[in-house]
Order: sequence, then C-alpha cells, then structure tokens
Amino acid sequence: MTPQPGANIRRLRMQRGLSLSELARRAGISRQSLLSMERGHVPRADTAVTLALALGTTVEQLFMPPRGTWAGPPTPFARWTEIGGQLVLHPTTSVLADVAVGADGSLNPLPESRPPSRVLTIAGCDPALPLVARHLERQHPGWWCDVLPLPSRRALSLLHAGHVHVAGVHLFHPDGYNRPHVAPTDTPLQGVRATAFEVGFAAREVKQLQDWPSLWREGTVALGAQGAETQALADRTAAARQLGPPATALVSKGHGEAARLVAEGQADLTVVPRLTADVHGLAFHPLTLQPFDWVTALPLHPGVDRLLATLADPTLQASLGRLAGYSLELSGQPVWTVAAGRT
Repeated sequence: MTPQPGANIRRLRMQRGLSLSELARRAGISRQSLLSMERGHVPRADTAVTLALALGTTVEQLFMPPRGTWAGPPTPFARWTEIGGQLVLHPTTSVLADVAVGADGSLNPLPESRPPSRVLTIAGCDPALPLVARHLERQHPGWWCDVLPLPSRRALSLLHAGHVHVAGVHLFHPDGYNRPHVAPTDTPLQGVRATAFEVGFAAREVKQLQDWPSLWREGTVALGAQGAETQALADRTAAARQLGPPATALVSKGHGEAARLVAEGQADLTVVPRLTADVHGLAFHPLTLQPFDWVTALPLHPGVDRLLATLADPTLQASLGRLAGYSLELSGQPVWTVAAGRT
C-alpha cells in the first residue's frame, strides 16, 4: 500500500488543529491549492518548502514514503516512535496502529496516527506500567506512552538496539539487583527506581501453597522462558529445598499468561507478582521484594523527563501505593549509572 504524495498533509494539519484556510494562509497559498495537495497533487518545490515550514516538518516527511527500522517481524500494521532521529516500528495487531505497511515496505500513516517524536516506548513486565502510561498521557497532553509487556532481558536487548526509550528490569544478582546485568553501550545509561514489588508462588487455593514442594514435584508449573527472572527465582527457591526440576513445566510468555494457565487449571503453580495473582483470583505466597528499575540513555529524552515527572506526581504515587505488594521506597530516584563504552 504505497501512500499517495502529500498523504501526510491532512494528518499533520489535523494534529496541529489547523483549518484548511489557516494553513493555506500560513503557507501563502490558496485554500483550493492546499485541498488539491491533500488529495495527492504534487506541488512545486518552493511551495512544498513553505508548506513544510508552516507545518513544522520537512518536505521529506510530507511527500516521501516514510520507512523505518522494525523492532520485530514486519506486519501489515505498526505503531511507531522516534529514537535518536530514527523511526522505529513496533509490530501490532491492534486497530490502534499508526501506519499501514505496504508490500514494498512503504508506510502509509493512518488518520489517527501520532507524531512519532512524541511517542514514548517502555518495555518491561511490571503489571503497573499501563497505569503509569495512562497518568503520563493525562498529565502531558500531546504525548503518548506505549508499553511493551516483555521480560527484563528482552527489554534490555531492545534498549541496546535503540528500539525503546526505557527498559524496565528486575534481575537478581548477588551484588545487587539490575545494575550488574546492564552492559555498557555507546552512551551512558541510568537506572531509576520505579517501584519494588512482591513476587512469589501462586496457586488456585491457599492450602495448595502450604505444600508447594509437592506441586513442584508432582504437578504442572507455569514458568517464564529460560532466562526470565521469575523462572530463575523459582529455580533458586527449589534448589534451596534440594528439589530438582518440576515434574512438568509449561513455558509462558509473561506473568499474565502464567497466572491465566493456573487460573484455568492448565497448571498448578507459578511464580508471578502479587498484583498479577490478585487480578487472576489466585492465592499468593511471597518469596521476595524485587526492585524494578527503569533503564534509559543519558542525556534523557524529553519524553523520559516527562515520565519521571509523572512518577513523582502525588496522584500516581497514590495509585501505585494502593496496589498490593508494591513499595515506593526510592521511587523516582536515580540509583545507579553505567558509563559509556562497549565491553
């Protein structure tokens, strides 16, 4: 689906709240000429330049088929953001897409698309991240926040590739959570404490959790993929009881799916955050409180500045504080940095 020349003009005009007449006046052209360009007419070079200036963009963004770097396998629709001057595409099956993708890889911005420079993208598995995103969009109109529910290691790999602005991580290390797992990049990285949340065993009934070793030895356990922190926590806990691998293991794509497998009776035991267990109506036995840090590049992206301001807002703090198993100690504070330089 190759976009027609000028397909972005109407979208940008609407996003900026301009009428045809107002934009035509700013660009020094007639209303009819502008309407013709919105319908696909290619203007002269000097007219294209003045129109781009009036819209606060470039001629290329208005009249050239946009392309971008995929942060996953290409799909017919994508959501987009801008990171380091690069257009990054995230595959989506949602109707809330920003662009339709042609067979030749060209992008056709949809009428409801958002300016990619104002879309902040966070990857992480904290179940409270969508709540943070909603508060950010309310408190900073004209900015949007996409949450990718991914395990910590996958989130870090996307950050290192320049495909997200923020990676949320909760990774255990004997020397302390998170920092030892973050490899250097070409730019300095900063870890900011977002929250800390309880993680533990979950089952359908409390009495089952009283003898979780039996479920581990004889039942079916839903765990994250190899390398996921919940899977590592389960292994450490079982090893402390001198238990081997679970009798039967199901690999889940994330906390929500693991809890769902238990709730639906396909598994007997899992390890998830308390909030995830509560949402799925499961009994919960805490194992540890895990710090959840946001990792981002320095200097901070303007959207990340707004994200941190949102985290410090009393309204969001009150919302996070009511969630089961959450601690806000050090919330919003930088807790470590990683200097630039590849190892």
